[in-house]
Amino acid sequence: MALRRKLWRAALIASAFLAFVQGLGTALSLENMGYSYGASGYGPPMVPNLGWGFRLSCAILLTAGSAVFAAFAFAVDKIGLGRGFAVAIVASMLMSLPGEAAATIHDMNIGVISPFMIILVAACGLGILLGLGWLWRWGQARIAPLPLRLPTCGLFPLNLALFLSALPSILAGFFWTSWIEFLNQELIPGSNAYLALELCLVALFVAPVSILFHFRRRKFLRSPAHARIWRKAQVFSGLFLVGVVLLDQLIARQAPQALSLWPGTLTLVALYALGGDWLAELGARRQTELKVLETHQDLSDALASLAVYRQMQPELTFVLTGERYRALTYIFAPYAPLTLLGPPEAKPRAIFSGGEIIDEATLAAHFE
Repeated sequence: MALRRKLWRAALIASAFLAFVQGLGTALSLENMGYSYGASGYGPPMVPNLGWGFRLSCAILLTAGSAVFAAFAFAVDKIGLGRGFAVAIVASMLMSLPGEAAATIHDMNIGVISPFMIILVAACGLGILLGLGWLWRWGQARIAPLPLRLPTCGLFPLNLALFLSALPSILAGFFWTSWIEFLNQELIPGSNAYLALELCLVALFVAPVSILFHFRRRKFLRSPAHARIWRKAQVFSGLFLVGVVLLDQLIARQAPQALSLWPGTLTLVALYALGGDWLAELGARRQTELKVLETHQDLSDALASLAVYRQMQPELTFVLTGERYRALTYIFAPYAPLTLLGPPEAKPRAIFSGGEIIDEATLAAHFE
């Protein structure tokens, strides 16, 4: 817990500093926009009182807003359901739904979007959620002996592929060379070359990122008893990420009118993760009173500990908060620790270093 408090303190200090710097950048952008519009005769400057007074007040105001956001997340952690920052992030996504729904109804009334298109997008969204549910249940049934959850690499390979695919466009804004300009012209989002590069990068990063995320377990996972399951888990993780990319591309190409309706597969993944964790915790709290037993940063550590508690005390209810959110979205997230909850009468498990052999629930030094 002492390490957790230090991590929280460091994360809060770094976040406040970055929010302040971002606020200064926003203030400078507003000032520049004011100069542009004012000099061009389109109206008065956006910022009438230029200078450091405006810049500092803007930065402090935005930093205070970030602090309120963090305070809300802490309150959810203490007295609410789910992980605070995860709830706050998804809540910010949901805030735009009423406006988007109103715009959709307007577009349907004027004939821009057909009712069939709305039904198609809704069916795709429901299919994604059902597919995620099936993947989660399949993963728990198939890889139950191991401290793993699918995808084993999170969504990091997809995030990294998106960044690298857009890198030529980013570099073209700062440098000009013939090869950067060539790549910028060829790798246009939505083009076949861009899609092929994105898929290749995703497939390339699945295995190394999975190994990185489970580096402490590498000897255990490569052992003859578990190597086949470990490889299969990576394959299914790669297929899941490729499916995420292809589904978004399919809707963009085959039904471009539906892009204003489609929230994006990544958004649906986040909603499923948060909703699944919320329902699991709610169901556990309805059965019995729960208290915090342990807090983990590493997903495999938390899963190993949960398995030991359940096997040693099967008559009691235990639940791991944030399990889906961390497995499906972010693995390394200091703002979203995994909290193991159990009834007050639960006996503490034996101390272990690095994990357990889950089948026998015995300590295993070679598991490190």
